[in-house]
Order: sequence, then structure tokens, then C-alpha cells
Amino acid sequence: MKFLSKVTEQKGIVARVGTLSGGSGTLTPNCDDYDIVTITLTGSSATIGAPSGTPTDGQTLILRVVQDGTGGRTIDNWDSAYSFPGGLEPDLHSGAGRVDLFEFLYRSASSTWDCINRDLDLTGQVVGRNTRNTSTVLAVPTSLGVVMTTSAFIRPGRLYRVQAYGEISISSSNQQAIVELHLRYTTDGSTPGTGSTLMGRASRVIRGATFGGITNTVTVTSYYASTIHGTLKVALCAAEVNETAASSLAWRTDLAAGYSPLFLTIEDVGPAISDASA
Repeated sequence: MKFLSKVTEQKGIVARVGTLSGGSGTLTPNCDDYDIVTITLTGSSATIGAPSGTPTDGQTLILRVVQDGTGGRTIDNWDSAYSFPGGLEPDLHSGAGRVDLFEFLYRSASSTWDCINRDLDLTGQVVGRNTRNTSTVLAVPTSLGVVMTTSAFIRPGRLYRVQAYGEISISSSNQQAIVELHLRYTTDGSTPGTGSTLMGRASRVIRGATFGGITNTVTVTSYYASTIHGTLKVALCAAEVNETAASSLAWRTDLAAGYSPLFLTIEDVGPAISDASA
């Protein structure tokens, strides 16, 4: 097993396994006494406390989170000592007896336990997301600019679907324009921008009411086949091009006014299958 081998290599001995159980209060693993801690959830208001003990830089800790016979249990809160890619606390499998494994690496410079691996089936789950649903109008620039970013921890051999969706309005009812959308990404830890590697692009004609453009929904979708353990960071970029007259475009995200949120997501869609004969 991949996780166990890492721990035994680290200690040079058989991994030390501990157990915790509870559905409320704080469940605190001990990193001095155990390399792997099995946490059985019996309720949905538990907090995973910062590991007790005196960790050393690069030390590994594996948490094995198990659903009890009822299932549907959740973790109410993870201590701030745990760091997850994109700052997103993970969702758990909900079925009775299901298991989620989390591997953490201690970083002494920041006193955090960084999640570096999750050995679980994430097929169909959104692993990175960013959403905007405010009443403030966000203008679409005439030169390519970043609208929003998101990130997710990715694993080799997995295929990820990246998608952005939103609604754009035009300032005049008798005008139309074209909006160009880009998905650009990095995997080296840097912040993605308009000059980052292009993942996918799409163009959409935005029409005023005279042209039947009552609702102008825009979307761009692309896929990323991962060969690494690391963080995929994605930027949604947009620009207004080829307007028919003096006009302006804007993202509309006001739910109260009947608009949809603007969102950018990264979804794990399963193993990346390569067919050399295709």
C-alpha cells in the first residue's frame, strides 16, 4: 500500500497505528506516538484537532477517516494546522463504513500539516471551485484580463474537467459584441494569469435585446490529464472583442436580480485512459 510504505520508510519500523472515535468535540491525533491514526466518525459535529506532540520537518502523518455503520457523517471543522490545496476542506464519502485517507507532511517553517495526498475515489467530485454571486457589476475588459482563479490538488493518472459558467450583459439593447474566454493554468505553484499556458478557449456573441439576447450565458470547458502529484491552478480570463458599436460588457452575478452565479470549477472525472491506437 502506497501510504503505509512511505511511513515505514520514514520510521524504519512497522507503522504505529492509533485509533480515535467520536461524533462531537475535538478528536486529536498524536504524532509522537502514531504514524497512522484511524478516526471513526459517529456524529457530524466533530473537530479534527491539531496533532499533539513535537513534529519534525518533513514528518508524515496519515489520517484514516471511517464512517460508522450509519454513515453520512461529516467533519464540522479541521484545525488551522491542517493545510489543504486551494484552502478547501475536503468532503468525505458518505456511505456506511466508507473510508477516506489523508496523508499530511509537516512543514516546520509554517507549523502546518500540508495535505499532499488523498487516496480515495474522487470521481465526479468537484475538487476545486470559486464562485462569485454579488450584486456588484464586474466589467469585461477590452484586453484579456483575469476574472477569477481556483486551484485543486491533482494526482497522476487522473483526468480533470475544468469549467467556467456565467452570464454577461451588454450596455445597449441594439448592439452586439463578442467575448473571448480563456482557461489558463500553472502547476509550478505560481499564480496563473493571461500569459500562463492556455488550456482551453471559447468565443460567444453577446446580443442586446433587439437581437434576442435576453439572457447571454457563456461557458468554457477543457480537460487536463495529470501526470503529477501537485496543485493545478487555473485562471478564467476574458476580453470583449469586435463590438459593433460603442458598448460595454459586464458579468452579472446578482442572484436577487435573477442572474446565475459566476463559477469556475475543477472536477475529477476519473482515470485518464490512453489508447495508443486511437
